[in-house]
Amino acid sequence: MVAVPSGHRLTQLNRQLTAEDLHGEDLIMHSPTQARYFYDLVVSLVSSHRTFVHTVSQILTMIFLVAAGRGVALVPQSATVLGIDGVEYVELDGFEVDPVELHAIWMRNSHNPALHRVLEVINEQGD
Repeated sequence: MVAVPSGHRLTQLNRQLTAEDLHGEDLIMHSPTQARYFYDLVVSLVSSHRTFVHTVSQILTMIFLVAAGRGVALVPQSATVLGIDGVEYVELDGFEVDPVELHAIWMRNSHNPALHRVLEVINEQGD
């Protein structure tokens, strides 16, 4: 998803965006050190884009910068439920629907019932 300030020209296209649509836009970017996974993912999608105006480690910070009109940002679809005023979301075409990997570790001898339920849900989702 591309987070853009409300009323931004990209919302007027009425279609999924392409990487080319982002050329010339100020891009709020994930930190290459503190959010490396997302940084690498975004760079693979918009590798020729060079106008990074901010680098941040948190999605919420990114969304607030978009709301303040500081640029646009590529964010996970889950960011759309944050409910931040002044931000609209436009789909980005040309990449996998679920590119984010999740890794989890836990103590095998844990008796926490919440942990066991979470593991059940993860296993139900499969690969």
